[in-house]
Amino acid sequence: YGLAAAAGQLGLKGQEDVLGFTKAANMITVALNELGAEGTTELMKIANLTGDLKKYGTEDALLRIGSAINELTANSAATAGPIGDFISRVGGIAAASNIATHEMAAIGATADATGQSMEVAGTTMNKVLTSLTSNTRSIAQVVNVNFKELDDLIKSGNTMDALIMVLDAMQKSGRVTSEAMKALGSDGARMNQFITSLVGNLDMLQSHLKISADAFDEMTSIVNEYNVKNESAMGLLQRIGN
Repeated sequence: YGLAAAAGQLGLKGQEDVLGFTKAANMITVALNELGAEGTTELMKIANLTGDLKKYGTEDALLRIGSAINELTANSAATAGPIGDFISRVGGIAAASNIATHEMAAIGATADATGQSMEVAGTTMNKVLTSLTSNTRSIAQVVNVNFKELDDLIKSGNTMDALIMVLDAMQKSGRVTSEAMKALGSDGARMNQFITSLVGNLDMLQSHLKISADAFDEMTSIVNEYNVKNESAMGLLQRIGN
């Protein structure tokens, strides 16, 4: 009932949407209990910003992102709570920059797995994405990548590929310069640390991107996790009853 009420507070009115949200949110709160109902409503808001709700429908959109987060936690040192926190912090700007929800989750998982603060990671990523789309030429110059290739990726909506191109160039150069940090929007040591961490863990980020994208497409991980936990709980209740 609480989840159904939350659906109403999010503006869902049709029976299919309310029931879809309630069903998916229940699975997520059981399978990824760190997120809780509040975290699920935040994912719902982000799904609306990215267009996932319109494209997949309420239930499928939530199950997709829930599956992505679940697979990331199963295949890395990251946990669901920080990933959800990161998505909430970058959702608006990331969606406007054509960063998909499962891509946000992968970046968040990388940040958490490498011990970064979600507050710093979120603030830094918002500035990086803003700079990437508004300061493209300067970034291309300081990291030594082809401006047209970088600009074409951004204009075609492949912003994540553009970000990977920049990080890869910084990694191959063997050093992260103050000019590059400034061009990317960093204004302090803590932000520099997060960017440097992404550069140093680029292989991990790319692995997380694939894991997250595959789980988002398959949409089964969260359902399977829910069933396992639900069956375990029912088995425990039965043993107590016996």
